[in-house]
Amino acid sequence: SLVGYRPREDVLADLDTTRAVTASADGVREDAESSRLLRDAYGGDDALVTTYAGSTLESFFRLLLVRAPSPLPWEEGVDAARLGLAVSPHEVRTIGRVACELRNDPTPAGQTPAQGTAHVVACTRTARDLTVTIDGPSGDLGTQPSVVAALVEIAFSAVGGSAAEAGLAGDDAPVTLPEALGEVAAPAGSLGASDLAVAERTAPLVAAAYGGAPAAVRAYWAATPDDPGFARILVAAVRAPSPVLWTPYVDRARIGLARAPREIVMVGSTACVVAYDPTRPDEEPDAEATHVVACRRSSGPLPVEARLGGAGDAAPLAQDPARLAAVVEAAWLAAGGV
Repeated sequence: SLVGYRPREDVLADLDTTRAVTASADGVREDAESSRLLRDAYGGDDALVTTYAGSTLESFFRLLLVRAPSPLPWEEGVDAARLGLAVSPHEVRTIGRVACELRNDPTPAGQTPAQGTAHVVACTRTARDLTVTIDGPSGDLGTQPSVVAALVEIAFSAVGGSAAEAGLAGDDAPVTLPEALGEVAAPAGSLGASDLAVAERTAPLVAAAYGGAPAAVRAYWAATPDDPGFARILVAAVRAPSPVLWTPYVDRARIGLARAPREIVMVGSTACVVAYDPTRPDEEPDAEATHVVACRRSSGPLPVEARLGGAGDAAPLAQDPARLAAVVEAAWLAAGGV
């Protein structure tokens, strides 16, 4: 148990119903497959994914344990004041030795965000021999970053993590990215200047997430903002090892959909996170129901990641993972990947 939370199958066993037994078996199977995918993402290092639940089944979360160091999460360096907000919509908040990735409800500048307006995506603590993450907390727990961070600390101590730093930084040679990468180029005009400023503020955040390793971040556009094919992309390259992008396994048949809500699509050596709009099994998925979130090439000591930060309704880069993966590949080669 983990301070009021137990593995989901143990909580369901208390209900002793046919539906609970089925749900428990499904959950165990999905956690086992998620664990396999997580091990693969870390190149075979020991990894375990377990879904925990509260006694009333109102709050769930996935506990991820990996016997390896990891980069911490990072977000774009958005200027909240320029948006007229008290805090950025996306934020990484450090709570002790835990980094929590948050989604914040809008709070006007000059006001204090109300309790419950910060939604936890995941909280992570890493060291040289262990990474502990609580992913996707739901219910009331999902709006209590400090509580989630405390649970991470408890799990980290229980598993026996050391105090040694993750030690990700390696080669101290600087990293650079060019003004253009294949079909994308540097932003232009006043809107472009804003995106360039975001990239400049993001670079030190990426470096910090990788333990101070050299990093470069640049903003790129595909087309222009008034074009339906427009896409805004942020590319980050850093001299430190990184796992492959990962997302938990969800059995699409269990939830009655043609595709899982998210999945990893491999394009050569690049992994892309792709999200899908809900589509019934008897429906034919279309391109507009596909949303590429990010792609990362992690092979070697020079990971390169590209994130979509907004796109038009008909942007190929936002609908075809191969197109964004090509941008990653071009950035990786330009930065000196071998």
